[in-house]
Amino acid sequence: MLTVTAGATFVFDEAKARAWLDRGIQQYNEGRYDDADDFRQLPDVQADWRADYQEPGDIAALVHKAVHAGVIELPVRAYGDGIGMIFEHDRAGTLAYRYIAEVASSVRLSLVSYAKAFVNIGEPCTVGADAALAVLAEAVEAVNNLLADLDQHIAAVAA
Repeated sequence: MLTVTAGATFVFDEAKARAWLDRGIQQYNEGRYDDADDFRQLPDVQADWRADYQEPGDIAALVHKAVHAGVIELPVRAYGDGIGMIFEHDRAGTLAYRYIAEVASSVRLSLVSYAKAFVNIGEPCTVGADAALAVLAEAVEAVNNLLADLDQHIAAVAA
């Protein structure tokens, strides 16, 4: 049985994200990282970075690193044993992407957003930290919408 805490959401800390991205850009521009952990944990975003010019794996890495850096906070034990978020691109060659909220409990449930054209990711015509912020905000909004849909479904079934 899936245990649910209604209203649990991912939290996006935009100020923390801005500082994290700015630090990554600065260290990239200087060609150095304070330590090996910085290299693995900081985003691979430069001042001219555009989301729609990236490889899908780069966007997935940005979202993954943001979660691990605490820029995106996951709901703690919100749904059973845990919940995570994933960026996925369409491997069928249609240049589409979607977000997935994975709920782990006694059963595994994947909630998948509708596919969107990759050229529309984030905010078109933004660059650098602003472009990455738009992608991260979009990711959090998408998975929170999925969780809200799950809450509505469970409430309707329970009624």
